[in-house]
Amino acid sequence: MPLPATAEANFTCTYDAVRQQLYGCWHGPATDAELYENYAELMALAEAHGGCRFWLLDMVARNWHQSGFGWWFRNEFAPLAHATLGGPLFISYVLGAAHQAIVNSPGTQVTQHNCAAADVYPFFFEHAECAQEWLTHQQTHDEKLRSRPIA
Repeated sequence: MPLPATAEANFTCTYDAVRQQLYGCWHGPATDAELYENYAELMALAEAHGGCRFWLLDMVARNWHQSGFGWWFRNEFAPLAHATLGGPLFISYVLGAAHQAIVNSPGTQVTQHNCAAADVYPFFFEHAECAQEWLTHQQTHDEKLRSRPIA
């Protein structure tokens, strides 16, 4: 699970070696500039752990991003993530009640569709247990992982 927040850290991320999953958590609102940095940190951590492609991100305490970040995520981040990590990226987001209307909007559906074209799959959940279950299911059925030799 994510490391405890400090006064300076609004975002924390860590890697769970047992589950082979990356966890990130925002502890409060974030600007789009901070989000770009946070996703760069996530990518660096994923690369440091063999191209980890299974991310659980808790944004319950975070605000929703601006439209410019959404454009960047689907048009720049998604293709880069797929190329860098060498396969599909599955992102399971845990959301707060304030996010539900936005997540159910046509704009979010377009983002999901466009990301899927780049083999990046962001999905949104109200409960951490459901988010974890979905992510583990994706991992269990991932062809790339099943073809890896066991160390």
